[in-house]
Amino acid sequence: QLITRRRGKGTIVLERKNKIETTFQSHIDGINEKNNHRDRKVISFKQVLPPIEVAYFFNIPENKKVLCLSREICVEDRRVAYFETYLNTNVPLDENEDMDGSLYQKLQSLDLGITNVVEKISASLSDLREKELFDLDHTEAIVHRNRMGYSNNKPIEYTYSKYLSEGYELTISLK
Repeated sequence: QLITRRRGKGTIVLERKNKIETTFQSHIDGINEKNNHRDRKVISFKQVLPPIEVAYFFNIPENKKVLCLSREICVEDRRVAYFETYLNTNVPLDENEDMDGSLYQKLQSLDLGITNVVEKISASLSDLREKELFDLDHTEAIVHRNRMGYSNNKPIEYTYSKYLSEGYELTISLK
């Protein structure tokens, strides 16, 4: 039940009881990924039509193409993480760029270093697409991380990340 009526108060919107929300605020000196870059492999880097929430985030029309970088992390030849990163049209890169290294270092070299991020982290049981993506025989928990990166308050990157939950660890360091 999301609403209720109370005498003398009218209709009231109820808060969801199964919602857990946490907000962290900290100063970001730099963003580094914990895993070794040699484990990360570029799958593709090409122009695509963005998902609607990405177009909205970049404030561009849905039919305007953006660069999409798809990567994976494998451990012992098994995919354990998958990333789709969409770059705003104002990022001066093209499909011919070598994207094997750190994206954030590349953005930094273009004076578009990420100065703040908003992340949404959730978990769910694997759906059919995720079972194919991770080559799963049975249903497993998947961690979803959506990252919206800004450079001096300008939206630069939107990343959808999926991880097998086994072995996934989130560490937050506040400074």
